Amino acid sequence: MAKKVVLILLTVFLCTLLYAEDKEVKTSVIQLPKPDLKGTMSVEEAIQNRRTRRSYADTQITQKQLSQLLWASQGITGEMKRISLKLRSVPSAGGLYPLKVYVAIREKAVTGIEAGIYLYEPEFNLIKQVVSGDKSAELTKATDQSWVGNAPLCFIITAEPKITMQKYWHRSMPYIYMEAGHLGQNLQLQGEALKMALCLDGWFHDEQIIELLNLSYYEIPIYIISAGMKPAQETDPF
Repeated sequence: MAKKVVLILLTVFLCTLLYAEDKEVKTSVIQLPKPDLKGTMSVEEAIQNRRTRRSYADTQITQKQLSQLLWASQGITGEMKRISLKLRSVPSAGGLYPLKVYVAIREKAVTGIEAGIYLYEPEFNLIKQVVSGDKSAELTKATDQSWVGNAPLCFIITAEPKITMQKYWHRSMPYIYMEAGHLGQNLQLQGEALKMALCLDGWFHDEQIIELLNLSYYEIPIYIISAGMKPAQETDPF
């Protein structure tokens, strides 16, 4: 009898391991190309040309372009060795970095990457799939904005307020919103340098975005930024 119990427990344990390995294999992790630190457009030109654009070309985006955008939003740009702090591309109150960047990728929108929603890991410049499949319809419904669902890429910025609250308490949310604004400007300027079109949106149904990303109680959506290549004919960018 004891041998049978041991055998059953061993079988359950092995099945659990195999299931866990299977789940791990299905989790798509993509190492992105190293971003460039020198471009072909000056900062002044990017500022001059910056516009909000809601129409996008039906052109595939490269992994290099995606990497460049993500790096501009939260990429590692240095290190404060004295306190082992990795510095990022946008300023953050107290160097706490409460923001996370997700990117929703439409079907065949980026070369070599399947449709889904991915979380950016700045320290390793990689993306990890957290939701599979094209979620354009869900994003359109969650934002009431057709251009968000039509965009090849949709960056969803979230925050964990508790990270900032540990130091700044009642000033935390203003600091978080300011940081998200820095991130949005970085993305638009980098997009302009890549000849891409971007639109920054603050309107969305929080509960739908939370459900779509399966966010924890401690994480809230802050900002949505749609992106794609510029179309041949633009309609009233502003």
